[in-house]
Amino acid sequence: LAMFLAIILIMASALIQRFKLPATSIDATFMYLYRYEWATIHLWTSIVLGVLLIIHLILNWEWIVTMFKFHMKSPRDL
Repeated sequence: LAMFLAIILIMASALIQRFKLPATSIDATFMYLYRYEWATIHLWTSIVLGVLLIIHLILNWEWIVTMFKFHMKSPRDL
């Protein structure tokens, strides 16, 4: 759930920066935040998502290896 919410926030901040606060708008704000503040939110949310992804992979590594080995078996081995 946390990774899903991070992805949503990353997409929302990117869309806000792209369409609501273009680079030419110097003093424009959206929801009382300037463009650079949205960029900071975008950056830190991306970092959090990366950390969560690494933790997720570490916690599920045994399953990943098991599934890889299972699917790499030849049909004769089954």
